[in-house]
Amino acid sequence: MFYNTGISTYVWILTNDKADKDRGTVKLIDARELGTRMRKSLGDKRKELTPTAIDEIGRLYGGARDEYAHDPRVKVFTHETFGFQRISVERPMRRRWEVTAEAVVVEPYAAYAGLVGRRYETEKELLSEVPELTAAQKKAFAKACAVADPEAPVITGRGGPGRAIRRSPSPRQERGQPVLARDRPSRSPHPGRVPVPVAESSVSA
Repeated sequence: MFYNTGISTYVWILTNDKADKDRGTVKLIDARELGTRMRKSLGDKRKELTPTAIDEIGRLYGGARDEYAHDPRVKVFTHETFGFQRISVERPMRRRWEVTAEAVVVEPYAAYAGLVGRRYETEKELLSEVPELTAAQKKAFAKACAVADPEAPVITGRGGPGRAIRRSPSPRQERGQPVLARDRPSRSPHPGRVPVPVAESSVSA
């Protein structure tokens, strides 16, 4: 089965014809050790299930619980075990920036050891202290100094608290043509002024 791929094969058996004692349960059978090495592989497949192995799988699947109670190849779970709910929680990003000893431990940041202990409300204020760094170095330095702070102002867009991003007119607007849906700024009742809140995290439960 599925001999053109190297992934493992999973066989799902779905049926409503279950004994009353098996209703509401899911039975998992580990048949990996029942495979027999083939004399000639088919693509990436090097094992096959012989009729004897298939009969053994059928026995495990249809057998009574006392027959496989101590067989490590068989696991039985309730339906609820496989149920889950994913809830995404997005919070506004709230940060401050603080220069720590860890942030300046390597070059070229070691030259700014005198800033250790200083706090900044915005990334822009922090980066104004290190104008000699390249854009990539500034980005890494700001990331190393960023501290999550639930009491800090909400970060919107790039830069600092409350900063809004202004969009330039689209080519169609400049030519006086009707504005298409794709040209309109999203999620903003104020044309030309588009605050972009930044999500801090997504949590699964």
